[in-house]
Amino acid sequence: MSNWVVTTLNEVCKSISDGDHQTPPKVDKGIPFITISNIDSHNQIDFSNTMKVPTTYYNTLDSKRKAQANDIIYSVVGSFGIEAYNHEQDRAAIEKSST
Repeated sequence: MSNWVVTTLNEVCKSISDGDHQTPPKVDKGIPFITISNIDSHNQIDFSNTMKVPTTYYNTLDSKRKAQANDIIYSVVGSFGIEAYNHEQDRAAIEKSST
């Protein structure tokens, strides 16, 4: 007998959101900006070589567009539907999200 329960994303997600569809400004030092190239073959986010966005830009984002530790992020650019678990980074910028 299976223990799986059928549910909706709305019942298990804190938020589901879409990004602002704008290309954020990039800087050498700042908040990590997660893209599909930062998701490794084990569906983990590799923060060692992320682009960065200015803290001032990050602070203007709606809270739903800020990745936090323990979020699950889905790709929608490059390869569609690749999920990654954000197990470590408390602050990261993303273009689109489901957390």
